[in-house]
Formats: sequence, C-alpha cells, structure tokens
Amino acid sequence: MGYGACSATPVYDGYILKKAVLRYPVAGEFLTKQIALQFQDLKIKMTPRYQVLKKKLVEPGANPEPVLRKISPSPAYHEYAVNVSLYHPRYHVC
Repeated sequence: MGYGACSATPVYDGYILKKAVLRYPVAGEFLTKQIALQFQDLKIKMTPRYQVLKKKLVEPGANPEPVLRKISPSPAYHEYAVNVSLYHPRYHVC
C-alpha cells in the first residue's frame, strides 16, 4: 500500500504474473482524508508541529493547551503539515 494506490502482485516460481497484477486507487491518501473528515466531525482541531512553540502540562484526559507560534506559512505547507500529522500519528501524540 502506498500513498496513491494499493497493488497486489502475484508471484509464481519467482516470476511475476503480469496479467494478474491488481491495482486499487484507494490507499494512504484516501485514508488520510477520511481520518481528517472524521476529526472535523468530532470537532478535533489538528495543530501541526511547526505551530507548537511549547506544550503546557495538563491533567490526564484534559485537552492539550499548546503555546502556538505566531507564523503564517502558505496554505499548501499548512495542509502538508496537517497531512503528515494524520499520516504519522505516532510522532504527534505525545
């Protein structure tokens, strides 16, 4: 599975069966967009790492209270940073 498509390649005796290769357009990009829509429905705001100056200590289960930087990048970079946060949540959970 990749970002743009998912494929399955059958192999028989070490040879690829080219006529049986399957490609499906639903992959990482589609799943990332679905997760973003789910977060919007649940009113969860995504804050990319570049915006966080520092994190305040909060009680367990409380909403995070980050101190944000006062910068305004291009909309394309912001969308990219949010997608990275969605695609690699293990880097952004702590």
